[in-house]
Amino acid sequence: MEYMKNTSYFFVPFKYEKYERFKDLTRMLDESDSWDLVHDEIIYMMKYVADKLDSRKPEQCLCFHYEWNGRKREDFSGLKDWFSTKKHPFQGTEISFRFQLIGIQLYCFSTSVCIMVFQVQFEKNDPNYIASAEYYLKKVGREKIFSDQNPNEITFLKIAEKLMREVEEIGTFDYFYYANPSTERANVLSYLEMEKKEDYREDLFFLRYCYSEGFLYTEDQEREKKEIYQSSHDMIWGVSQEAAVCITCPEMGRGPFIRTTFYRNFNDQYLYMYILLLHQKYVLYMFLTEIGVGRYNTLETLEEYRRRLYEFEADFVFSCVTDVGRILRTFKIKKNVEVTDNGKIII
Repeated sequence: MEYMKNTSYFFVPFKYEKYERFKDLTRMLDESDSWDLVHDEIIYMMKYVADKLDSRKPEQCLCFHYEWNGRKREDFSGLKDWFSTKKHPFQGTEISFRFQLIGIQLYCFSTSVCIMVFQVQFEKNDPNYIASAEYYLKKVGREKIFSDQNPNEITFLKIAEKLMREVEEIGTFDYFYYANPSTERANVLSYLEMEKKEDYREDLFFLRYCYSEGFLYTEDQEREKKEIYQSSHDMIWGVSQEAAVCITCPEMGRGPFIRTTFYRNFNDQYLYMYILLLHQKYVLYMFLTEIGVGRYNTLETLEEYRRRLYEFEADFVFSCVTDVGRILRTFKIKKNVEVTDNGKIII
């Protein structure tokens, strides 16, 4: 994997109409000219978790991972092209934030929830620049972008919709089904290499919340104890409901390890773990949304709902995903989910 001093992932969740069509969806993606199936080698997760994600055994696999190969570009440019946002205030002037679209991935789960992932590299390896850019780009349904090769404006959300049209016969895809239109906000996972400094807390404040420079940094020691984790002398993590970020400092002596083994693990092992956590959240949002619109108002449908929730708990709500303490302390898994007789979810 080619090393980059910064890389960020933006996650776009959506669901298809019926979870019974999981095999149909993955079959169509397998047959597509645009998507390539990825067989992930899951190293750090426990076997009972990894076995459910083994795409080499498709009959028992509950999540398939695909990469967009860029052959069909349609109305937007492809991989490795440079994109720009519209102009925004930054450090006393108006600028367009520039980034390279490195890759697009797709994770399809048997629960009917899918997650499309946009990987980018920002032009400047500066924490303030990256946090400000993410503040705008995470608004995936509103922030217009354009490439150097194509002046037509588009959004990450529109790109996701275009890419899924090739398999739209599966049924309707509902993007950010739990959010009101125009309020969609993507979660972000970021990696950033920085020079050695005494304190990274302010950088982590802006990066883990994807705040622009217009926000005021306020020190909160109690919150920082929960949201900042120093995994080693040259690595520090920040986590919030909005994002997760890892800052590394290769100049402290472990440069070869950070830029090879750790960087590779961040972009596959840690990424996959974050995907699993997001999937848990999005499935619970799905159940809550379906109850909220009154679809489950009879005993029969409630029993079906209860069965699906039990399947979800058994297959995807893991009390422990790894025995690597560093990852456990960084990514906390929500596991206690209860359904009352009237269909109410208690987390």
